[in-house]
Amino acid sequence: GCRTLRHLYMRDCLIGARGMHALATALRGCEELTHLDVSDNCFYADGAEALAGQLGEWKQLTHLDVQGNQVGDEGVESLCKALGACGALSHLNLSRNWIGDRGATCLAGMLSSCQCLAHLDVSRNHLRVEGVRRVEEAACGRLSDVDVSLNCTEKELIWGVD
Repeated sequence: GCRTLRHLYMRDCLIGARGMHALATALRGCEELTHLDVSDNCFYADGAEALAGQLGEWKQLTHLDVQGNQVGDEGVESLCKALGACGALSHLNLSRNWIGDRGATCLAGMLSSCQCLAHLDVSRNHLRVEGVRRVEEAACGRLSDVDVSLNCTEKELIWGVD
C-alpha cells in the first residue's frame, strides 16, 4: 500500500476520467496524504466523482489542486459533498473548471463545514456576478484568501447586464 505517501503531484498527465477512477482506487489506504495535485488532467465530472469518493479517507489532506479538469457544476457538487469530511483542508484550487452559479451555491454551502480552509481559488470559471457574490459572502470572515478573478464579463460588472 501507500500508507506513508504524503505528497502526490500528477499535474498535466491527461489521465482522464478512467485514469482518475484508477488513481482513486490506487490511493485507498494512503492515510498520510497531505498534498494532492491532479490539475490539468481532463477528468470532467465523472473523474471528480471518483475523487470525491476517496476524499473522506484522507483526514490529513491540507492541499487539493484540481484546476483545469472541466468538472463543471455536477463535478463540483460531488466534491463539495465530500470535502466536508476533509477537516484539515486549508488550500483548495478549483480554477478553470467550468463552474457556474449552481456550483457556486454548493461551494458556499461547503465553506461552513471546512473549518480549516483558508485559501480558495475559483478563478477562470463561469461564475456570474451572483455566483461570485455567493462565494464571497460565504467566505467572508472564514477564509483569508479567495480568488474569483476572471469569472464575470466586463458588462456584468460595470452595468449589471448579461
